[in-house]
Amino acid sequence: MKNTIYLFIVLLVSCSSNKSKESTNATSPIKQKSENKINSTIPESLRDYRNYYYLADISTKDFAELYLLDSVMTNDYKKLYDCLDSLSSYNVDTRDYYFKVLKKALNNLEVVFHQKMGSYLVKNIDDFKEELLDRLIVMNDEEIRFYAQGIEVYLSKTPDKVFKWLDDLKSLEENSTPEKCKNLNLLFNEIENSRNNTME
Repeated sequence: MKNTIYLFIVLLVSCSSNKSKESTNATSPIKQKSENKINSTIPESLRDYRNYYYLADISTKDFAELYLLDSVMTNDYKKLYDCLDSLSSYNVDTRDYYFKVLKKALNNLEVVFHQKMGSYLVKNIDDFKEELLDRLIVMNDEEIRFYAQGIEVYLSKTPDKVFKWLDDLKSLEENSTPEKCKNLNLLFNEIENSRNNTME
């Protein structure tokens, strides 16, 4: 009987000490509410298109998916430029995927975007020149015009290289179909028109 009483006292003491630990670890409802409020503002700020860090936490691929679905605002073009940078990936599937993003951007964005994308386009053409004709064939005239404007703005910064660069591209006509040559010539004409417009 004496052992039973001791056992009962030990259990009682251990239960009361666990209860006091739980009460010190538990957060007050006010503190928990303020923590929830702080945590809930982090995603909101990253999803507020007016915020500098809008969508800063998502990958370029995730952004591209959202952009193609018209699910994001594009007031800051940084993420789109990241997509265009992927046009120079060594993976052909990656380049094909981000070309869709480029086409959508050409159709939907302001001239400011078109004028600043030239470095990405020229790099893509320099690295994968053999793909240019296949890219142009799926573009309409307006897309080619905006594409050319971006290239021309970039090339205008290095006027000594423009003619050599264009002559190098003209070599693509040799083993090409008439339709592909037509789009390539349209690109050349649009680059020339853009250059003439900026000189005036």
